[in-house]
Amino acid sequence: MKKPRIKHNKKYRVSISFEVIEIDVTAENKTAAKKKALEKLARKNPLSLIHTLYRTGKKDIDIDEL
Repeated sequence: MKKPRIKHNKKYRVSISFEVIEIDVTAENKTAAKKKALEKLARKNPLSLIHTLYRTGKKDIDIDEL
């Protein structure tokens, strides 16, 4: 009887470049402003934050096998 083959997963390093985001909020102090900005950021779609290459229009994601 043959033994079933076990698939071994390879390791990859994925580098993703994100856009620089500035969020304007109105708050009483820096702590409240930070909290509001993080709440606004949490509502954004993460895929829309990935840097898009100018010439190709593709997302800037690099994958290297380890």
